[in-house]
Amino acid sequence: MEADFGQCEEFYDYHFLSPWMALNQTNHLHYLSLNPVEQKQLLKTILARNLKSLSKGFDYWIPEFEKIMVDGWFTPLVVNFHNQKMQCFKGDFTLNFRIPDFLGLGKQSARGFGVVINKEDK
Repeated sequence: MEADFGQCEEFYDYHFLSPWMALNQTNHLHYLSLNPVEQKQLLKTILARNLKSLSKGFDYWIPEFEKIMVDGWFTPLVVNFHNQKMQCFKGDFTLNFRIPDFLGLGKQSARGFGVVINKEDK
């Protein structure tokens, strides 16, 4: 099965089907020190970097990474992972990048975290 993947001109709306593990120990502390507007901006930046990492896994180099535009609506969610409470997020996001349904973004995506679906396909 083939699916579209990569940077594009159009914007697409996505939904996290499973919690998105965006933060590591270092940026979690930084996140907590920010106001809500700055927290949202940090999460949007992390999401763009997650796209870069995902792309490298498919041997796809984003032609104009600086033109990736992300907007998102994220709700914090605490998840028990290996007997540790982890700050994750649920929500929706919009970007000018095609992601096939059921791919995962962020930390622990191989374990089912950060799975996305195009909202038009729901």
